[in-house]
Amino acid sequence: MSTDALAGVGARFLRENDDSSGEYTAIANIRRIRRTGKRRDNLEATDLNSTGGYREWITGFRDGGTFELETYWTPTNDTIFNDDFDDDDPHGYGVEFPDAGDYTRHFDGYVTEMGNVDITADGVLMMPVMIKVTGADTITT
Repeated sequence: MSTDALAGVGARFLRENDDSSGEYTAIANIRRIRRTGKRRDNLEATDLNSTGGYREWITGFRDGGTFELETYWTPTNDTIFNDDFDDDDPHGYGVEFPDAGDYTRHFDGYVTEMGNVDITADGVLMMPVMIKVTGADTITT
């Protein structure tokens, strides 16, 4: 097979243990991890002498994006994410990628949203969680 594609099975969402210890624990019952893209601001810097009459741009601030989690509701996950939501300080999180060695992306973030818990007679309890990245993320291998 010539592809280097990886399946998501085995990926883990991590939460740093208290006190910025650098030690992380996997949060159970995560169904989906989705990052809305990192982005960078573009600032127009065109002046009257710009070459060829083309607009010129420089870079501005970067935005680390948001992680959207689709979780199975459990009392443990509800407590973890609710405590982080109520905390005004950012918390350390990470995504451990499967079948990629020890490739993990760490970041600080704030729980900005705990969506509606979806309770149905014929389904499992689901709870979406959004975590806004603050600052730069880091990669460990």
